Parts: sequence; C-alpha cells; structure tokens
Amino acid sequence: MIEVILFCVLYPPHMKRIIPFAILLLLAGCTDKTPDPVSTAVVSEIMSYDPNYTKVKLLELVKVDSTTFGQEIERRSRIFESKKKSDEKFLLKYTAEKKKKNAALKQESLNRDILILAGLDSIKTSISERLNDVAYYEYRFNAEAISEGGKTLFKDSYAALTPDGKLLGIASKQDDLHKNMGVVIDGYLELVKGVDTEETEE
Repeated sequence: MIEVILFCVLYPPHMKRIIPFAILLLLAGCTDKTPDPVSTAVVSEIMSYDPNYTKVKLLELVKVDSTTFGQEIERRSRIFESKKKSDEKFLLKYTAEKKKKNAALKQESLNRDILILAGLDSIKTSISERLNDVAYYEYRFNAEAISEGGKTLFKDSYAALTPDGKLLGIASKQDDLHKNMGVVIDGYLELVKGVDTEETEE
C-alpha cells in the first residue's frame, strides 16, 4: 500500500489513472481459477468407484462428439424398430410351428415395441422446439486413479455430460456409452418403465 501511495505522489496525473486497472490485474492474477465442471464431474465419478482411491489425475480430456435431442430420439426409435422387426419374425415362426406359448410371449413383446415407438413419436412432437438442441457432449479421456495399493489407469475411456455439466455416464467404449443415454429425453424413462425389454445398439 505504501508503494501505491508513493506512486500516486511521484508520477504525473495521467499515470495515476492506470493505477486502479493495474491493481485489478494484480488481484485477478492472484485469484484461483474456477474448476472446469466437466473435469470435476469425471474425477468425482471415478473417485466414487473405489473408496480406496485417494486421488484421481485427469491426464487428457477431449470433446469428441455431441448429440441433439432429435438424434437421441432417432437412436432410440431405431433400436425399437429393430426389435419390432425381430419380434414380428419370431411371432410368425412360432405361430407357424404352433408354439402357442412362445407366440403369445412374442406378441406381448411386439405390443410393447409398438407402444414405445408411438410414445417416442409423441415425445418428439412435444419437444419439437428443442430437437436441434444439444442433449449431451461426449468426451474421450485418460485418467489415473491413485490408491495406497498403486495406480489404476482409465485409458481411452468415454464420458457423456449435459451442456450444464451433469454426468450421464462413463464407459470404456463409445458405443457402450450410447446404450443408456435415453435418460436425457424427457418422459423416456417413464415410457419404458416396467417394460421387460433389452435395448441393443445398432
């Protein structure tokens, strides 16, 4: 503070106008940077995997892709369209073979497929203004989890996060990451709740 006062006294008026700006720059340089929400979310998730982890070092984090709400709805629709075709094929087969029990089970499964596809169309209509909005970003990362027993490497793993930094999932393969991303669609979980069906990524 003494140095600043001396500066004001000894230097001409036009230099005095620079002082407040210089002080702000100095203070800004001393302020800690706000943690990146994406890095924080990924590190927190990995830390939750094992209580013995004492630290996680994020060695690399690269955004590799993005998916809109419209694209995610189309992905879910393709999955259930594929399942519907499979159920129709086996329904005809079991019916022709007069396997009534198997045919009845396939008919139930087919009915669920049709209901879910209709529900996805309804959701698509209800969020039409948001179809081109980004639902989530995909990141490739390398990390190192440290514990007393040694280090665990997460090499070329993938994470999906919403634009506001909410972690949706982590997977060792990018295709596996897509399997559970239907959660970003409003109403999707309610639509498939209680449906005994397996989603298979194409």
